[in-house]
This record gives sequence, structure tokens and C-alpha cells, in this order.
Amino acid sequence: EPMTTSAVKTAKVWLRLTLARDLQHENQCPRATVKATTYSNSGVLVGFGVNTLHKSFNGCSCNDGVDTNKKGSTTCKSVHAELAALIDTWSKGILQEEVIAIAVTRPPCRICCATLLETSIQTIITTDEFEDRDGSKEVWEKAEGTWITLNKEEEL
Repeated sequence: EPMTTSAVKTAKVWLRLTLARDLQHENQCPRATVKATTYSNSGVLVGFGVNTLHKSFNGCSCNDGVDTNKKGSTTCKSVHAELAALIDTWSKGILQEEVIAIAVTRPPCRICCATLLETSIQTIITTDEFEDRDGSKEVWEKAEGTWITLNKEEEL
């Protein structure tokens, strides 16, 4: 079942509000501030996740946030926000098939896209603020998923 217009609008508003805040934390990799939320078809936010470094890692694991090797987030050792949001959603007892969309403050990496393809999620809503460096959008759309890019100038 496709995502409703009101659900898309809800996710876009969340993205815009999240990006408007100062997400940078002192001495942390910028990737550690990525956030994701999952949505039911009615537009209800049902899960939340943030990139989280395990306590055994002392600071950033990907060159202090400067990705000199252009591999995107594949060098990052954090649990990605998309997976954290799914874990949060399912830990609340919400069934997988009830979750049909995810909003993310940066485009998901290919690994997260591959994982999301194995769920009931049909729509990814992200921002044009950051480049999709590893071709995740192409992977998602080849699988006939909907990828919505929020343009920060776009009117809601």
C-alpha cells in the first residue's frame, strides 16, 4: 500500500525541523548525528533511531568524519540510524508490515538500503543536504521503492 500524502508531509516536516537544529556534537563524527524515524501508513511516527557508536570505540572510527577514501559510510563503525529506528519500532511490538516508510537526515548507505529492502518499508524520505555517494537511490529505485528527496526550498 503506498504511503499517504499526509504521511509524506509528516515525514518532510520532521526532516525539516531536525535539519534546522544544530546537530553537531563536540568531538564527534558528523555521522553520529544522523537520525531516522519510521512511519505507519497513517503517518504516525512509530520509531526513532540515531547513529550510535558502541562504548568500546573511543571517538570517531572514520577519520574524524573526514572521509578521505570516498567510501561513504562503509568505514563507519556505528549502528546506523536506519537500523536503530527499526529496532526501536519492533521493540515496541509494532509489526513489520505496519511500517511502510522511513525518513533519514542523510541518504542511507547501500548496506542500509539492502536491509530496508528486506522489510515492509516502501518509501525512503531524505534530504538533498547531503550527497548520495554510493548509489543507494539507484539500488532502492531498481527494487521499485519510492525515494523522496526533500529540497530545503520546497514548500510543504
